[in-house]
Amino acid sequence: MFKNISQLQYINQLDGFRFFAIASVMLAHFITNEFISRFPFGFGVLFFFVLSSFLITRILLNAKKNNEEKELSNFYSLKHFYIRRSLRIFPIYYVLIIFLLIVNFSPCREIFPYLFTYSVNLFISYSHNTSIAGGFSHLWSLSIEEQFYILFPFFIFSIKKKHILFFLISVTLIGLTGRMLLFLYNPSNIALWNFHSISALDSLGIGAILGYLSLYKLDFLKKIIGNRYLFFLAAFLFLSTMIFSFTIYTDNLRYNFYSAVLMRFFLNILSFWILGWAVVIGYKGVIKQILENRFIVYLGKISYGLYLYHYFVMSIGNFLLHKYNLHHSMEKKALAYTLISVLIASLSWHLFESPINKLKNNFKYIQ
Repeated sequence: MFKNISQLQYINQLDGFRFFAIASVMLAHFITNEFISRFPFGFGVLFFFVLSSFLITRILLNAKKNNEEKELSNFYSLKHFYIRRSLRIFPIYYVLIIFLLIVNFSPCREIFPYLFTYSVNLFISYSHNTSIAGGFSHLWSLSIEEQFYILFPFFIFSIKKKHILFFLISVTLIGLTGRMLLFLYNPSNIALWNFHSISALDSLGIGAILGYLSLYKLDFLKKIIGNRYLFFLAAFLFLSTMIFSFTIYTDNLRYNFYSAVLMRFFLNILSFWILGWAVVIGYKGVIKQILENRFIVYLGKISYGLYLYHYFVMSIGNFLLHKYNLHHSMEKKALAYTLISVLIASLSWHLFESPINKLKNNFKYIQ
């Protein structure tokens, strides 16, 4: 039943999950009607947090383990981690930001310091205005991920192995508690409790816990993931809070205590099982065919570009339609924006990202 997984085995089904995560986010951005707003499609970004944290934690813990076994300094692994992450994330991000700065895509020049330092989420949080970043609003999640990539390795390499799990659990609880306190402090200030870095710590912490268990407590992880009752409990808690918050609170469809605090947390827990099943068991049958479909896997591979570009495609498209007084249905616009985003992300991947990614072969971790 269970897979015999190695420490850093590539799990191709995760690319399929990347596709569905980015697809849900694009759906939430491209189609804004009352029916869609009743479903948390935008929470696909939280799934990204869990997935990214899982992968990064496995890489860091594996490097830490190898360094300890070979009595090597962690500096080498730390340096290579930052170089590899920089090669993957920085090039297309900064090329795009600098291009938009040159053409004066509003409000790039006004918020450029925040864009350049990956802190646009904090700018939004403390501005008390969710739309203040305009067409750059979606970069709040990339800012949080980069903050995570910068700080997290130092904790992993400095904390003793026996204390790491406690640290990861603490990070998760700080995230849940912090978001709850921010919400209770000012429920109407969506920018504060939704985009603040603290609010994403439970997603990142849960993904990190999955990464830790997959390396050091695999038998225990198999028991948890293999327990379908726990999975159905997680699914029930998530669905029940979603239905309750989006049905009972009809005057404020998306933003109440249940959706802002509990539903997000239960989605993180559910993501733990969904990803954990792919890691230790592997999906079979129809689900396997979908997750490993070549086209879906490809879209999953270019998901970073899709996420980075799609919001600008929508912003520019809406501007042009309004300027020339053109009218199209929301569905037609969504389809056009999706196809354009895929085209741009594909060109970006083949012409720019993929060649740069190959440079990572010069900075491999110690095995």
